[in-house]
Amino acid sequence: MTTTTNGYLTISAKEARRRGYRSLTRGCRPSEGWMLENFIDDMMRGGIDFALVREDGAQNAVAVYRRPGRTGDGNGRGA
Repeated sequence: MTTTTNGYLTISAKEARRRGYRSLTRGCRPSEGWMLENFIDDMMRGGIDFALVREDGAQNAVAVYRRPGRTGDGNGRGA
């Protein structure tokens, strides 16, 4: 597990899948931090359980994964 430049906890894609998360976005590069923040804000507003993931082969990019299911059971700030 690592922390993004925005201070959010990130996990590996393997760990995300083990926890039941599925890919929602492609990896956002550091220059696309504004886009990542928008995804995170949307997930938090919707109460959607999500994780930030560093995918294999794209260590500089962070993707948003979500757990299928109901809204309102989100965990606030990622994994």
